[in-house]
Amino acid sequence: MKSFVTFFLLCTIVARSQVDTAGLEIVRLPDSTEAGAPVGNVVKKMIGPAGGSIISEDRKMELIFPPGALTSSIEISIQAITNVLPGGLGSAYDFEPSGLTFAKPVTSVFHYSDEEAELCPPDLIAFGLQDHNGKWSYKQYDHWDSVSKTLTGKINHFTGEASYSKIRLLPNKYDLRVSDTLIIRAVLTTPVCSDCDLREPQFDITKRPFWMVNGLENGEGGDYGTVTPLGPQYQFLYATYVAPRWLPEKEIALVQVAMLVATPDGIKAEKNFACRIRLYDEYKVLITDTIETRVGEGTFVADSGTFVARVYANSIDVSDVRNYPPYSFEKHKSPLGHLTVTVAGYKGPVHIGVTKSNGEGFSYDQAFFIEENKPKKILIKFITQDNIAFNYTYKLGSVKVGGGVPIESVPDLVSFYLNGKPQKYPVDTGFGTPYTIYVKRTREAIMHYPTRL
Repeated sequence: MKSFVTFFLLCTIVARSQVDTAGLEIVRLPDSTEAGAPVGNVVKKMIGPAGGSIISEDRKMELIFPPGALTSSIEISIQAITNVLPGGLGSAYDFEPSGLTFAKPVTSVFHYSDEEAELCPPDLIAFGLQDHNGKWSYKQYDHWDSVSKTLTGKINHFTGEASYSKIRLLPNKYDLRVSDTLIIRAVLTTPVCSDCDLREPQFDITKRPFWMVNGLENGEGGDYGTVTPLGPQYQFLYATYVAPRWLPEKEIALVQVAMLVATPDGIKAEKNFACRIRLYDEYKVLITDTIETRVGEGTFVADSGTFVARVYANSIDVSDVRNYPPYSFEKHKSPLGHLTVTVAGYKGPVHIGVTKSNGEGFSYDQAFFIEENKPKKILIKFITQDNIAFNYTYKLGSVKVGGGVPIESVPDLVSFYLNGKPQKYPVDTGFGTPYTIYVKRTREAIMHYPTRL
């Protein structure tokens, strides 16, 4: 049965892929799209005939106006916008006034980061220019400076501008749970046009690509998972990455492929492309507590709450917190008087975290423990609060007592192993009845096949 499932998955991959004769899956860049949405703050500056420069808020895109480019002083602005291009790198940028033309070409400078260079070699980055009608044209950079980490080009009028990688791994960034499998493949992004100012690279199939995880061939012998090419029928440009069973010491698994790329100029060079995989483990935690409303009177209040703990190498994200309404049940009648318990409108003994006044967020501390020959252990310390758990009225003859019952909410501490197995922990609070913590992974291991660049 497992063999059939594997065969079916591989056939599905073949059916969904378009692979050219050089072994690269091709993704076509769009002819036109809607403009991206604004990101961050707009930067404005007056620039006149003497020239000048302006740089975006994120310090990534810079415009340099030579003397004589403008005939009068004009307010120039740069606004970062979302990059809608497949294979886009970071933000795109909108230049204003839209359509403004220059007497002399203006230099556009793209400052790339070390991480962007790790994902795609800078000399395989290109640019898309989008006019006010949404139509795209594509061009090559004019100059690459590896010391200043810049790609520069010339523009004669204002359009939107976005950078993209010609070849990259899909995905190039991904959050993956331990034990899951991720399909990774190399993708060529190229426009459908005959007049684009581009030097398209080609993959050279005379040398087999070399796959690594954190610098180890195929990841073998390491703690960050393994990568296996899917065989010669895919020309080794598809691979399966299997995450490690346990959360490793560091957060990122870097899957790389080194391939020989040939440009139209006939130059061949080995290029490294990377996929940064952020590893995590994830568990759903259930807390239950049952307390007797008055000792010996036979009526109990039960309560529960749940949350999801996503655990990275050095941090824990708590989400999907749910505190369920308490309920009461009777094991036997009160032996002497009459007991009435009201839970509607009250929080009960379980209340996870302390919410802010606007209802968002809550407070907790976190810690990690490493025990010899065991998976990592975590501790989540919630900030508790005094709740009115329920209300009761007790009558015995002419005597009547009762009111709201305050109780410090549980849990205070939640601790469990990242071992992938269902776990149960009774907790003795030192007062009242102990509560119980149940822990289970959010789901079974699955295969991921990302389809969007």
